Amino acid sequence: MLKKSIRPVPKSARLSILSLSGTLILLLMLNPIQPGWALETATKQTPTNQIEASEISQDPCESLLTKLQTDTIAVLSLDGYFTEKPGVSFLTLSDVPTTYIGQVTQSLAKAAQDDKVGAVVLNFEQPLLSWAQVDELGRSIRKVSQAGKKTYAYVESPTQLNYLLACQCDQIVMTPTGVIELTGLGGEALYFKNLFDKLGIVADFTHIGQFKSAAETLTESGPTENELTQINSILDSLYEHLLNIVVTSRKISREEAIEILDEGLFTAADAKNAGLIDKIMYRAEFLELLKKNQQGDLQLELNYGETDKKEFKFDNPLALMSIFQEMFGRPQEATGDTIAVLHIDGPITSGESVEGWSGNIVGARTIRMALNEAANDRDIKGIVIRINSPGGSATASDIIYRAIRKAAQAKPVVVSMAGVAASGGYYTACGGPTIMAEACTITGSIGVVGGKVVLGGLLNKIGITSHVYKRGRNADIFSITRPFTVEQRYTLTNIMRDTYDIFKERVTESRGTRLKGPVETLAQGKIYTGLQAMDLGLIDEIGGLTDAVKRVAEQAKIEKYNIRTLPRPKTLMELLDELLAQGENDNDNPTAQIRQLVTRIKQEGMLPESPVKALLGQNMHRIWHDAGCLALLLNQEHTLLILPYELLIQDGSN
Repeated sequence: MLKKSIRPVPKSARLSILSLSGTLILLLMLNPIQPGWALETATKQTPTNQIEASEISQDPCESLLTKLQTDTIAVLSLDGYFTEKPGVSFLTLSDVPTTYIGQVTQSLAKAAQDDKVGAVVLNFEQPLLSWAQVDELGRSIRKVSQAGKKTYAYVESPTQLNYLLACQCDQIVMTPTGVIELTGLGGEALYFKNLFDKLGIVADFTHIGQFKSAAETLTESGPTENELTQINSILDSLYEHLLNIVVTSRKISREEAIEILDEGLFTAADAKNAGLIDKIMYRAEFLELLKKNQQGDLQLELNYGETDKKEFKFDNPLALMSIFQEMFGRPQEATGDTIAVLHIDGPITSGESVEGWSGNIVGARTIRMALNEAANDRDIKGIVIRINSPGGSATASDIIYRAIRKAAQAKPVVVSMAGVAASGGYYTACGGPTIMAEACTITGSIGVVGGKVVLGGLLNKIGITSHVYKRGRNADIFSITRPFTVEQRYTLTNIMRDTYDIFKERVTESRGTRLKGPVETLAQGKIYTGLQAMDLGLIDEIGGLTDAVKRVAEQAKIEKYNIRTLPRPKTLMELLDELLAQGENDNDNPTAQIRQLVTRIKQEGMLPESPVKALLGQNMHRIWHDAGCLALLLNQEHTLLILPYELLIQDGSN
């Protein structure tokens, strides 16, 4: 039995299941910055679904005084949001740091190959990571260790996911007053039917697939048996993955790891006694010790691998103009052999993609045009489709699926799943010949949901009445004041069943004999982790974006190449211009005032900081953004391929 004292702390980890938006994402707090990156293939590393013991230092408690024969220790700071898509992010303009995850994996790959680097220190500030991002970064850290270089993690009070990432390093050093949140997995689902009954609201939804539960939080007072089975299966898979990381990296038994998770919160001293960390030191002392006890003139290279920052004088008008040119201009694309990484990041709908203050909506036309560009560009030798989407429009998903299939006839194509690629996200993924995902990716959800929210009862309660004018028996089929008639529900259900059958056909023609069972058995709206999906033949391999890029390079028979992001990231000016266009004629509208600011920037190259920060400082609640996305999708199309929940891991202090 582990004996320790647990002191009260201001934060605790919890797993909250939020379901207003009808989507399911694991720890997604994202948005991008770096416009592009370049890679060079290295020795092929076959992705696995388990962490091999050989990938971790044989002696995690080895002395920090190990002598290095090289003259540089690379220091990488991890803080803020980690985004899946490069380019300008609205979060980039706020006080919350944002980092494109590809920039970090590139820096780690560079450190692994840099002869001057003898060790890497990961300085954990307050990174906000998803399960899939922990796997992606963890794989890159282990490759540094495999290159014979020591890796250290310095943590203060790490959340559970941050600690799991720190476990990928050879040694973990913790500040004396910190607390580790290692509490396992827990969940709480909210159901709104009883509230709707009191308000006179009716959620009139139907679904195809016994496990397609996207609307159940609106139509039920608690989880159905199918929903319990499904969510518990996901939690079981994630829990086993968590245990595997702790057991393998800290070299303890499974029983000990379970006991540790049951204990929950650990002070630094308790964590060291339990074998969860290696050293207790303040940050400055740790870094000084590394420098002092090495041979030669050892240097700490802070922010290793980041693009060099240009120095300029603020009293020089030309220097200021160059700053604005970089901020609002489009970076020049490299020429020569190139691999395109096309991002499908957000709910899927028809038309053009939209980038907003707190998230993206993926437009089928935008993606189709980008795929056509990649297929016809002679410099582009292969394409990686990077998907981070809970789904959306069935029609838009099918359009993207066909576009990917067409591109794959011209060039090598590999699909890479990020945190979530399910329902319509999985539909689009099936367009690729090869599908790779992380162990904790949420995928599957082959099913259909459709319907509407009826507000007639609520309107009557507050004294609002309505009268319907129509020509055509079903002209009011999507009226918000009355439920579907029997005939209308029958018509909608038949359309949804046709969509479901087409969805299964796409999976069958894509996956073929790789499926481990009848497609109907695998479908039914069931969701899976990446590991579960691989066992069922729904995906091919466990691996991240870097692995997918290398696979495409191998198929294209190229060794050196550039990376081009598609669709091309919009500049800051383009994003602000589009977002603020609606307020152009209202001078009393804050949006109009910001638009005038944008116009001034264009004309004068000036950027007063405070108005922009004032706008971006507003509290953007993700759940309302997702609810807005769902409302937009339902307004366009009432048959959706979308996941059932939003799963977020948050700090208790939030």
